[in-house]
Amino acid sequence: MAMGAHGYVRATSDLNLLVAAPAVRVPAIPYHHEVLCRAVPTEVAGQMVPVVTVEDLVILKLLWNRTKDRADVQALLAAVAVDEDYLRTTLLGMLPDDDPRQEQMDALLRRFRH
Repeated sequence: MAMGAHGYVRATSDLNLLVAAPAVRVPAIPYHHEVLCRAVPTEVAGQMVPVVTVEDLVILKLLWNRTKDRADVQALLAAVAVDEDYLRTTLLGMLPDDDPRQEQMDALLRRFRH
C-alpha cells in the first residue's frame, strides 16, 4: 500500500503495519516512533490512515535489504524526489560505519537524483 501511495504500484501479497497502541508491548527501535510521527494522512477505502513517508519507506526497505526491497527502493527513487539529507542522516545514525547499505544508498541517490 505505501509503495502505491508514493507512485509505484506492484502486486503484493502482504501489508506491513507499524502499530502504535499504548497497551501493546512490542519490541521497537526509537526510529519507529519517528516513522509514526512523520506519517502522512492518506485516504484508503474512504478512511484516513497514516502512511509512511517515501523517505522512511526507503529507509525501512534498506534496513530489511531483501532483493524485492532493493528493487522497490530503486523504483521509488526513480519515481519521486526525496529528502536526501534526511535519508543519509537517519540511515547513518542506525548503521555501523562499514555497513555496505550506506554506499548502496549513496549510489542510488546519485543514479536517481531529480
